[in-house]
Amino acid sequence: RLKLNDGELMEGDRVVWFDALGIPRRGTARWIGYLRGHTNVYVGVDFDEAIGGGTGYFECVELFRSAPNHAGLLPISVCMKEADMNDEENNT
Repeated sequence: RLKLNDGELMEGDRVVWFDALGIPRRGTARWIGYLRGHTNVYVGVDFDEAIGGGTGYFECVELFRSAPNHAGLLPISVCMKEADMNDEENNT
């Protein structure tokens, strides 16, 4: 288990990532760990909708499976638990 802010993010958790336009993109964390050559923890996200060309592979190794173009590998620092976002929305 890896700490994410005040909670723990685990595989299977629902997550939200805000794209370059500030649009919340939702998905499920399918893989969490370190990528070769990187010092940060990454999250493999299976997004609910197609968001680009992600495959779930890194350097020819399958980390997780997703529908075509639904995968993303993101630094854990830019992901938040969907439940935390829902809590923030309900408190505003």
